[in-house]
Amino acid sequence: MSFCKTVRSIFKPAAPKPIPNREQSPSPPPPIETIDEVFIPNFPKIDKANYPLASRSSVDPDMGGTLTPKLVVWHHTVSYDTPGTENWFRTTAADIHLLVGKKGEVVQMVPFNRIAHHAGTSSWKGLQSLNNHAIGIEFVNLGPLKKVGEGYQDYYGRAYNGEVRKRKAQGFDYWEPFTEAQEQRFLEIGLYLYKAYGLTADKHIGHYECSPGRKNDPAGGFSWGDMNAAREKLREYIEAAKRRGLA
Repeated sequence: MSFCKTVRSIFKPAAPKPIPNREQSPSPPPPIETIDEVFIPNFPKIDKANYPLASRSSVDPDMGGTLTPKLVVWHHTVSYDTPGTENWFRTTAADIHLLVGKKGEVVQMVPFNRIAHHAGTSSWKGLQSLNNHAIGIEFVNLGPLKKVGEGYQDYYGRAYNGEVRKRKAQGFDYWEPFTEAQEQRFLEIGLYLYKAYGLTADKHIGHYECSPGRKNDPAGGFSWGDMNAAREKLREYIEAAKRRGLA
């Protein structure tokens, strides 16, 4: 399939596959070099969740040069839905490798071996300007909320009527939670990137950790806690995959 044809294609949900046993376990995938070689329907399922997929590729024209991934930076978008967020990335100078929507849908906008402009001024354990070192992944999510009287407002001052997570983090007390589907995708994508690039759980960081004082994402979205708790869940997930011969 040609690159252009792949970009135009919308991937239909794949039928769920049984978990292979140790004798049937597939070999780890090679590093992903183009959008053609991705896709989420091939991710192993080692949890009971089986979410519908609407995964596809959508090239961002502003992507940068060659990337050798050393980290993964997780963000929230401060937006309402996947199509609007995708359009925003396509029409601005910002880029992202993956968008993870609220129903678990995933859109890849930049291949994992190309630079995306997502981290801005950032550093982590000796690495500077993390756009040059990190895969960027965004949860479609409004982030921090403001309590007004008996209700809540989002970042844009609009009334918010969805679920609210109460958690003190990064100077805020209330957040839109990530959905169960998004948390499942966090684990699956983390496992996939471990198999493809050797990126262990400690290589996954929040934007607020590499840009302290400037960013707050995704501090309050996970049901598990902050990024330390999310990393521990991912570590457990990867170890479970290893025990099953899936990594």
